[in-house]
Amino acid sequence: TDAMTVSTTAANWALKDGGGKPGVVIFTDSTYTIAILKAAKLKEVIEAGGGTVLQWVDTPIAETSTRMGPLTTTLLQTHGAKWTHSLAINDLYFDFMGPSLAAAGVAGDANPKAGSAGDGSEAAFQRIRANEYQAVTVAEPLNLQGWQLVDELNRAISGQACSGYITSPALVTQEGLKASGDSNQF
Repeated sequence: TDAMTVSTTAANWALKDGGGKPGVVIFTDSTYTIAILKAAKLKEVIEAGGGTVLQWVDTPIAETSTRMGPLTTTLLQTHGAKWTHSLAINDLYFDFMGPSLAAAGVAGDANPKAGSAGDGSEAAFQRIRANEYQAVTVAEPLNLQGWQLVDELNRAISGQACSGYITSPALVTQEGLKASGDSNQF
């Protein structure tokens, strides 16, 4: 998928869900250039659409299990009700936010609503299905990408040029998961 399309899709969801005026915290990891580019696109789209980026949080994705709990508590204290949406470059950031939100008395379907610009992990699908601390993820269509990989390898072995095909990302919502009956299609 195109990383900028993935980020644009996630940011547009937050804008729509927030009535055009979401208060967003963006999570990224400056260790990776692609993460910074995706987060910058999230910020650009949110601000161009009339939303507010309350904070840009640069925290290592490899340390989310230890950092996200205390960080979530601090963000709640800092931004309060202005924090309506969280956007991250990967679902892993949301794997560890729920307990801190619950401890603060925040319901699983309340603000801040979480949306991920990339990944589509099974844990994220479970949170979305249960309406517990994540509303959407922009999933990578892994089955399609697997078949594309086979096609590209066959092309390379045969001396043909790369197809240049870029898959479209999928905005995975609770409604979409219910309608599909099978998260594996994403």
